Amino acid sequence: MVAYGIAKARAMANRTDWNERTEITKAVIIWFDADYEYELEIENEDRMDNEEFTAWVEENAESLAKADAEENGTTFEEIDGIDFTEKEIDDDALFDEEYENAQRWVKKYIKQGKEYYNDTETRHSDEQYKNDWEISLKMALIFKDLLHGNAKLVEKGFREESFGRNAIVGGFQGQRQWTDYKPNADFAESILNSSFDWNGKRAPIPFATENDTLNGLSMMLQTLLTNQASVFADVRTYWSPEAVKSVTGGICGGVTVSVFDSMRYGVSRGCFSNEAGMGSGAITAAAADSEDYVLQGYINMTAVFWDTIVLCTITGLMIVCSGVYESSCLTNDGTGQVISGVGLAILAYEKVFGKAGGLFVGISIILFAFTTIIGWEYQGEMALGYIIRNKNGIFLYRNAFVICVFIGAVMTVNAVWRFSDIANGLMIIPNLISIIVLKDVVAEAVKEKQD
Repeated sequence: MVAYGIAKARAMANRTDWNERTEITKAVIIWFDADYEYELEIENEDRMDNEEFTAWVEENAESLAKADAEENGTTFEEIDGIDFTEKEIDDDALFDEEYENAQRWVKKYIKQGKEYYNDTETRHSDEQYKNDWEISLKMALIFKDLLHGNAKLVEKGFREESFGRNAIVGGFQGQRQWTDYKPNADFAESILNSSFDWNGKRAPIPFATENDTLNGLSMMLQTLLTNQASVFADVRTYWSPEAVKSVTGGICGGVTVSVFDSMRYGVSRGCFSNEAGMGSGAITAAAADSEDYVLQGYINMTAVFWDTIVLCTITGLMIVCSGVYESSCLTNDGTGQVISGVGLAILAYEKVFGKAGGLFVGISIILFAFTTIIGWEYQGEMALGYIIRNKNGIFLYRNAFVICVFIGAVMTVNAVWRFSDIANGLMIIPNLISIIVLKDVVAEAVKEKQD
C-alpha cells in the first residue's frame, strides 16, 4: 500500500514526532541596497527537512540576494535578516482525507446486501461489517495510488512514490476469499473499473482480480474499444465446447460454447445469412433491371432485415416454442450426438406439423443450397470477369468451381464451414476498404436522390 498504508506506516516508523511537528515551507531573505529594503521569498519546493532547508538558505542567502538585486536593476549592499515560515503538520489528515471522503460516499450511495448463506449465529455483526468496509475501501485506495500515484505523498517526502507506476492497467493474482468469510477485492475492482467514484466523474481504471495479466489486458481493450467502463473478463482459459461438455457430464454440453465461440459463430453465420459487408449481394443487385441504382441499393439493404431479423428470429422462436430444444439432447437413434442446425429445425417442424413439416424443411434446404451454389458461382464469375476480362479465364473458373462443389460435398461439415469462414473473411477485407474509399461517392449519390 503506497498512499494510505505502506507510505503512512513507513512515515510513522521514520518519525517519532508524528503529528507533533512543524514544517518550514518558505524563507524570506531581507536585504537592502543604498536606498531601499527588499524581500526575497524562497519556497521549500523540494520538501527538504527543516534543518537542511535552513542551512541551505543561510549558506546561499547572499548569492540569492545579489541575483535578486541584479534582476531589480540595483546593487546589493547587505543581508538584513532571514525569516522562516512554518506550518503545523497534521500527518493523519494528509492520508485520511480521501479515505474519509470515500467512507461518506459509500455510506450514502452503496447499498449493503444481506447474508443469505450464513445462519444467525455466524452472520457478521455491525462492527465486523464496518471493519470489512474499511478494508475494502483501503484496498481500492491502495490500488488506485499504486497505478496513478497520489500528489499528497510529496508532502510526506515520498516524491517518487507520488507518481505511482504510471500504469494503464492493473490487477493481482491469488484472491482466495470467494465467500463472505472475509472481504475481497470485488468492491475495489468494481469501483476502479467504473467511470466515477467519491471524487466524481473520471476515466475507468482497468483493474482485474484472479489473474492480473490476461484479464487486465482484456478489460483494458474493452475500455479502449468502447470508451466505457469495463466488465470483468476471465480469459485465462479457453472454454471450448469439448471442455464444457466434459465438466457438465456430456449431456447437451456441446450446445454451450464459450464467449469467443459465440462471437465467432455470430459473425460468421451472420455473413452467411445476409452477406452484409461482404460485397457479394451488391453484385447480384447490380444485375437487376433498374435505372435507379440508389433505390436498388435501398431495396437490397432490406435483405439484412428480412434474412436475419425476421427469418432467423422466427426460426429460433419456433425451435424454442416447439420444446425440441430441451428434449433434443440426444438423437433418436441414441447415438449421443447433439442435434443442431438444420436437424433441430426439421425436428421442430415435425413436432408441430408432423412428417410433412420435416419434409417441407428438407426440400427447402435443398433448394436454398442449390440456389446458393448458383448465386455464388455467378458472383465469383462477375468479379473475376471484371478483373481479367478474358473468356478463357472465365471458363477455367467455372470448371474450378464445379470441382470445388464436388470436393465440398465429400468433405466433413466442419471443414467446409471453416474454409467458408476463411473465404468470407478474405472477401470482407477488400470490400470494407472499398466502402471506406467510396463513402463520399455513395453519400453524394444518396444526397442527390433525397433532393
